[in-house]
Amino acid sequence: SKYVKAEADPNSGSKRRLTAVMKLLSEQGHDTEALMWRIQDLVIKTVLPIEPHLAHTYYMACSSRLHPQGKKDAPSSRCFELLGFDVLLDQYLQPWLME
Repeated sequence: SKYVKAEADPNSGSKRRLTAVMKLLSEQGHDTEALMWRIQDLVIKTVLPIEPHLAHTYYMACSSRLHPQGKKDAPSSRCFELLGFDVLLDQYLQPWLME
């Protein structure tokens, strides 16, 4: 693999923080606000189709603990999942979902 993590310099490496990329692109005169809208659109279009599956999975994982023996008590725990998105920007700053 040719993966290189940017340790000291946020402007080098093949994997960078979004804040570092946006700062660099802004300094180069690119419209980072429009880019963020395109990235948000990509994320929304990725999550919408899987939302029913996520909701069902969370319900199944938590329902037995939330309402033991049929009681309708307030939930004692919450389920959540962190979703990460690897985004590649092409030469036109069009975002593409990697995974």
